[in-house]
Amino acid sequence: MALTKVTAGLITANAVVDSFGTQSITGDKLGLTAINANNIVDGAITGPKLGTNSVSSNNIVSVSNTAITGNIASSQIAPNQVFYGNVDIGLALTSNNTNTLSVGGDVELQKTVTSDGDSLGKLVFWNNTNAGAGSGTSFIRDVAYIKGVMDGTGNNSGGRLEFYTKADGQSSVKAMNIDGAGRITIPNQPSFWTCVLGDDTYSGVGWSKVRLTSGQSSAFGESYISFANHRFTAPVAGKYFFSAAVTMTGSNNTDGTIGFTKNGAGNPANGRSTAYASSVGLGGMDVAHVMDLAANDYIEVFIYQSGTQTTRNTQYAGYFSGWLIG
Repeated sequence: MALTKVTAGLITANAVVDSFGTQSITGDKLGLTAINANNIVDGAITGPKLGTNSVSSNNIVSVSNTAITGNIASSQIAPNQVFYGNVDIGLALTSNNTNTLSVGGDVELQKTVTSDGDSLGKLVFWNNTNAGAGSGTSFIRDVAYIKGVMDGTGNNSGGRLEFYTKADGQSSVKAMNIDGAGRITIPNQPSFWTCVLGDDTYSGVGWSKVRLTSGQSSAFGESYISFANHRFTAPVAGKYFFSAAVTMTGSNNTDGTIGFTKNGAGNPANGRSTAYASSVGLGGMDVAHVMDLAANDYIEVFIYQSGTQTTRNTQYAGYFSGWLIG
């Protein structure tokens, strides 16, 4: 059979002959625009190889459950690119996976840093609903992250982990730190220490609520204290440790019991008193307790006196303190 002649005008940049002979060229086959820097062909094209969208500089696979069995060159994954759908590295995806990254093996975050405090990498949790940092730090999308940090210098340095979280409408804060020795610090745990009001007289016989005062140089965390009601209010639910002490002038009080009440109820007789130094006319009482609280529960300190007595001046009158254990 005679060979049909194909003229130069029939083979263009976008058309390739799929057969020699009598068949005509019916459309794009594998022309120059079909194979370029952003389209890779590994064999015959029988359907979409990498999802419904093409692979371009700004578009990685967007179809769920599409396995990637080869390597993805670093030039195809640039900053600010996001994978939509499931990505499988070394594990078979199951029907229960939805928008997940499944890793069969170790994940290493590697970085070359030289100075104490340099970041070694972060695991970041984003919320794309947020407006973004351009609207202010309270709008950032990275609402929580774990950061590895170089601890020390040189070629035998250590490392620590820092945990950051973000409250609704607030900026990110460091919530927890684990240093190289494994010690855990929680810098934002609620805690307080405040003073008992000095030169304050308690009259009669029975239970009296201990009155507090603010502004002493050693005090901290007083934002948790109501000085109008002389109480601590729990900002979050949890297990709290409390301690308190009161020192009186004179030795009229022969009982000397001190304790806590929760939400204004219960028997405050859960403390003890120290012995009176009657020779100088002083009496001291102290108490410590661990208590489970719900958010907005409040704690007050009570003393029981068997006669009228007065606290010492504010510097020595006593204290009320506490912190969230967890």
